Amino acid sequence: MSAADSTQGWGSLSCCLEGCSQGLRHALGEQGPEAKRQRAWPKQLYFVRHGQSEYNVYYEKHGADRMDMWDAPLTELGRDQATALQPILRKTLQRPVELAVTSPLTRAMQTCLLAMPPAHRMAMKYHVTPLAA
Repeated sequence: MSAADSTQGWGSLSCCLEGCSQGLRHALGEQGPEAKRQRAWPKQLYFVRHGQSEYNVYYEKHGADRMDMWDAPLTELGRDQATALQPILRKTLQRPVELAVTSPLTRAMQTCLLAMPPAHRMAMKYHVTPLAA
């Protein structure tokens, strides 16, 4: 594999990361360097993979991608998996969550909303930023 081949997918990833970065700055309301100094650090990051989706079930059964299930929602099991995270997160989280970042895909947003213990949500404001412009 050449160096050019190994970086072929990085353009879209870079665009995705820039979009996420802009969304984070907007969500945090950062106006400049002085805004960063006022925030309490260090921050804690938690990563959660989405629950089982309709795509996962289809792929497991057929071993192929239909190429039309890119935004497959969670299955009933997937919703149960996400909800089962609430007691774990309730024990783990030491303070309310300031910011939850998720993909705009349905399965990821469903997982985030079902897994987040209501008592740990600071605000009920949602801001969706596209992955790429």
